Amino acid sequence: MNYIEVYFEPVDENLTGLLVAELTLAGAESFWQDSDRLRAYFTPVSLDKNQIQNLADRYSAAGHHLHYGIQQITSKSWDVAQDDSFEPIVIGNQCRVRGSKDKVADCYPYELVVNPSLSFGSGHHPSTSLCLAMQLEMDFQGKAVLDIGCGSGILSLLAEKLGAVKIDAIDNNPWATEVAGENFHLNNSRHINLQEADISSADIASTYPIVLANLNAPVLLCELPRIAASVEKGGELVISGYMEKDEQAIHALAHASALKLKKIQYKNQWIAALFEKE
Repeated sequence: MNYIEVYFEPVDENLTGLLVAELTLAGAESFWQDSDRLRAYFTPVSLDKNQIQNLADRYSAAGHHLHYGIQQITSKSWDVAQDDSFEPIVIGNQCRVRGSKDKVADCYPYELVVNPSLSFGSGHHPSTSLCLAMQLEMDFQGKAVLDIGCGSGILSLLAEKLGAVKIDAIDNNPWATEVAGENFHLNNSRHINLQEADISSADIASTYPIVLANLNAPVLLCELPRIAASVEKGGELVISGYMEKDEQAIHALAHASALKLKKIQYKNQWIAALFEKE
């Protein structure tokens, strides 16, 4: 699959969150950041170059003198280029996420092998790392899990490591499901059922004791009632992929969907929240 890469530089941590939010609304499907450069990836039909120029002009007018560039790449060529630069990360001193070329580290209880990919979810983005950290504090033993918008499959992989006996991982992006399938194979997964579908069309159970939804603000604002309906009474829902500016609207919708906030974590203006179904 061909993608269009739009990169901005120099971008610090504070600016990253704002740009990711705006580029997501502009149609970006995934992101990668290295050093002080933020890369956003669009399909050819989703990219509006005038919209990108207007975004750059607005930030320059606000005092952020950003340089940006646009280039076409293929997803496979990107994966090969990034494979050697993938740096393992550690979550909560318990979970290590590494590429397939990195050596095993026996000092961590949980180790996930995730090859770098354009699909969201290498663990480096704040929303993904927040979800992983939240999962480490939950009880998955013997439970069924629904992972909505699974991306690279990283949340499903940790759920399995933590003792979930059945995980339904769904994503409506065919490239994401292809990469997730590869990652499940790398980790010798046995309990993950992968589907290319959204929550309305997937062949899934009516409710689950645990639901994971690392999405984005527009999707959450549209789909949160439907997502909440998939959580059994007394069950738990983790949502992430939205920023502090969207917290009030999303949490109000969660409350209206019979979800009670149990825990919330922040990182670089990004949020992960744990709710219980009342």
